[in-house]
Amino acid sequence: MAGRPASVMLCPVALVSTSACLWRPAKSQEGGSMPLKAPRPAVWWRLLLAALLPPLLLAFAAWRDHAGGSDLARWQLYALPPGVAVKSPEQALAYYRAGNVEPQLGHGVGRGYSTVDLWLMAELPRQTAPGALRFLSVGPPLLQWVDFYRVDLAGQPVWQGAVGMAVPSPAGSGQAGSSHFVLADDPRFSSTVMVRVRIQPGLLGAATLGIKSALERDAELRRDGVLLGVLTTAAALMLIAAMAMLATTREQEFLSWMGLAVCGLFYLLIWNGLVLRVSPQWGPQAQAWLHPLSTSLMIGTLGLFSSHFFALREVFPLAHRVIRVLAWAPLPAGLLAWLVGVKVIYGVTIILWMMASFCGVLILVQLLRGQGNARRYGVVGHALVCSILYYYAAVMGFIPFGPSNIYVWQWMLVAIYMALLGELTWRTLAERQASERERAMLHGLLVHEAEQLEQRVQERTEALQLAHEELSEAEAHQRELLSLASHEFRMPAAKIRSTLDALRDLNEPIALDVQDRLDNLRTASDRLMFLANKLITHDRWRELSIKPQTRPLWLREWLAEVMQDYETVAAVVLALPPSEVQVTADPVLLRIALHNLIDNALGHCSKAAGVVQVSLMLASEHVELSVQDDGPGVPEPQKRTVFNRYVSGRASGQGHGLGLSIVASVARLHGGQTGVADVQPHGARFWMRLPRA
Repeated sequence: MAGRPASVMLCPVALVSTSACLWRPAKSQEGGSMPLKAPRPAVWWRLLLAALLPPLLLAFAAWRDHAGGSDLARWQLYALPPGVAVKSPEQALAYYRAGNVEPQLGHGVGRGYSTVDLWLMAELPRQTAPGALRFLSVGPPLLQWVDFYRVDLAGQPVWQGAVGMAVPSPAGSGQAGSSHFVLADDPRFSSTVMVRVRIQPGLLGAATLGIKSALERDAELRRDGVLLGVLTTAAALMLIAAMAMLATTREQEFLSWMGLAVCGLFYLLIWNGLVLRVSPQWGPQAQAWLHPLSTSLMIGTLGLFSSHFFALREVFPLAHRVIRVLAWAPLPAGLLAWLVGVKVIYGVTIILWMMASFCGVLILVQLLRGQGNARRYGVVGHALVCSILYYYAAVMGFIPFGPSNIYVWQWMLVAIYMALLGELTWRTLAERQASERERAMLHGLLVHEAEQLEQRVQERTEALQLAHEELSEAEAHQRELLSLASHEFRMPAAKIRSTLDALRDLNEPIALDVQDRLDNLRTASDRLMFLANKLITHDRWRELSIKPQTRPLWLREWLAEVMQDYETVAAVVLALPPSEVQVTADPVLLRIALHNLIDNALGHCSKAAGVVQVSLMLASEHVELSVQDDGPGVPEPQKRTVFNRYVSGRASGQGHGLGLSIVASVARLHGGQTGVADVQPHGARFWMRLPRA
């Protein structure tokens, strides 16, 4: 690298290191924004220092370029005035001898997008050590063709050689991005030297010259090789680190940064001519097109990354759309410029400055709003813009052109890439640590909640087990009481029944009022015996001690047999289907269930001419036994509980709530169902469905 490396590397290192001191990140607004407000008085000095620091450092670098060095005071550089088109070295030498040249403040000249060749003249300083080799270095490295002339004692320019990107390798010389000519002590030549820089259309016209000793030249080449290796290694390490973080975190910011870094490094390789040095067969035309292409890619990726990284949508809702349009605009703008007959780079440069101006204003607003990333990188971004302006001002000829103009902005760009990668990596690691802490806290809470839940479940289970034991004990006591009561009921009822039977067998006449009382006693004893039998039977079913003894059963025949128990009851009628049907059932249990349904219907039918109808209906998969009465029916709220135990639809004291529960138990034992439906105009129909055999 030509020039003073210390001054070149000082600016990016100083700016990046001081940005954190100037702007401390807001802890509560990490990456976010705060309401727009005027800076506090204590912040004004930071704003002033942030604005003045980059120009001051660049001014120091320029001073190092043009006021330092061992050979600066011993020779003066001259250049033909801008716009003077000279094709021959003799004509250029005539301008020099006539004094029609411009003395330069330093050892570099910038002419901008010029179409005429750049001619440089100088008088070599006297050799301090006779016989020692000296070298004339020419930069920057992307120069296409540089011719070197020495003036002989007869006053004629003599061509000594050529270097540059477009010069065939046998005719050129140079290494590590720099071009050198040998300045040997030759008595045939005077001290006047001339350099012709051929300007390639579409590229900037600027050049720097330096006179070096052999030691200085070797040190410069070694320094350039080391810096190039550092740059390449840093780029490779950055890409590897970004790909590793992308693979482990799946964060889109790393993918966006990789696109930004790849395009930026590709631009630097093109700008410094390294791609054409590797593939010289491409030629100058490839450089003329690769330069706008790499610039376009860098503009697009930089704009898209800035839009997301600095949250520019918070300032202007349509910022992302505008930036996306500008990101895709450089190539069409360059093609349009080429179609209208101007240089491609002109259209790309216009879009570049539009993108820079648009994003710069929005980032400045975000800086004033207190957005975290804008506060941290505002100084560095401002420094990058200043270094780019510093470069363009030099190559356009507004300020002296030197080595720092060429390399400061490149190192600044690499420093920003590395700082952004560090920011993304640090943020990702911090978020991961926060996520791990939150996960550990949530895991602790879940473990604590699980322990509490397990304890509550255990307590609830113990409570339920205790309640179940108490309920089982209460039911056992209840069954024992019912069994005892049933047996106690049956014994006196049997005695009463036997006594009444004995009185009936007497041949002595009994008075009518006495006979009525005896009949009432017989009825009461029968009811008492019936209730005791039901309690014992239901209690056994409750304990599931009854196992149905099923067998094939023809229902028409079986119903006719059952209805013989009600031959003396005129209110009971039977309705049968024309065909026989068979089921698998226990005839004894089924008989008990049907008796309960008929007895329940007889108890609810109307006293005057009441009718109870027993029906058998057939379906494809089941049969239905139903008993219908013409009583008051079952209220809607009671239909869901009428088959429960101890639920009776009769008046208080007239029912025990066991009959229908026995019916439901018999139906369940046979895999069937029970239900109740209304009958019009009044009454109820209780049914029991059994699966067909």
